[in-house]
Amino acid sequence: GYYMENEFKKMNNSEKPREKLVKLGAKSLLDFELLAIIIRTGTKDKNVIELSKELLKELNSFAYCQELTIEELVRFKGIGKTKAIELLAIFEFSSRILMKKNDNIKIESSKECYGYLKNRLTNLSQEHLVAIYLSSTNKIIFEKVISIGSMNKTIGNYKDVIKWGLKVSAFAVIV
Repeated sequence: GYYMENEFKKMNNSEKPREKLVKLGAKSLLDFELLAIIIRTGTKDKNVIELSKELLKELNSFAYCQELTIEELVRFKGIGKTKAIELLAIFEFSSRILMKKNDNIKIESSKECYGYLKNRLTNLSQEHLVAIYLSSTNKIIFEKVISIGSMNKTIGNYKDVIKWGLKVSAFAVIV
């Protein structure tokens, strides 16, 4: 609304994220510019670009976004409950799209498994026990978080690992 129009009037056209996206495409935008488009408005003290930069600096990584809560997001001045809900929905939607993109991924070594899971698990604040279920050709057919533990340990039940493997008719499983 009003704040966004005033904020963007102060910028020249090459600085405005929406205009940059239209002119150069979404891939040309930096992370804070994409976030600025999503957030839409800043505060009296900070324009949307400054707010986006601050938010990204605090988050440090998009991998962490999957664990955020509404309460954590609303601590940022300029992020109310509605924006927090929208951000969480976008983070989850992005995660689901990424999972669908990975449908035809083959894992044939521990190095490939590490590469597949690294970005999603690196910045989580709690240990996650993940099972990746493979077809007979080593393609991922299903991924399941079996348990989430504390900061440095988790406990999983082998029955859960087997149950999900049977449900999806997995040929192999990586835990």
